Amino acid sequence: MFKNLSILFIALTWLTSGLFFKIIPMNQRHENIVARILGHAFASEMTLLIGFLEVILGIWILSKKLNHLNAFIQLITILAMNILEFTLAKDLLLWGPFNIVFAFLFMAFIWYTYFQTRTIKNHDYAPITKKSSL
Repeated sequence: MFKNLSILFIALTWLTSGLFFKIIPMNQRHENIVARILGHAFASEMTLLIGFLEVILGIWILSKKLNHLNAFIQLITILAMNILEFTLAKDLLLWGPFNIVFAFLFMAFIWYTYFQTRTIKNHDYAPITKKSSL
């Protein structure tokens, strides 16, 4: 149950971010960040592409196929994205320099969900613990 709810939360995060903040821009902040990092010429198109990729990632998460590869891609994406944003567009971030803290918390949650919990015969067991040597 924990793992399924966690996966749903992670997927909804990507779907919401991609759909409502990039594909259907509810504000210009994301496009401004993309423009700052990649340049203004194709900022709108690149923001839209990033949004579609985030939605695809959210759908992939819900498919539960190749979970560890999916988690690895999420972790690398979040890390790279936040390093770039922190370095080049800190003033445009929702929480400024504290954005990276929330990014690392989300990364830790993803890591825990995919690598520290396991599912056996459709039942969630969390966390993985070492057996006692008694």
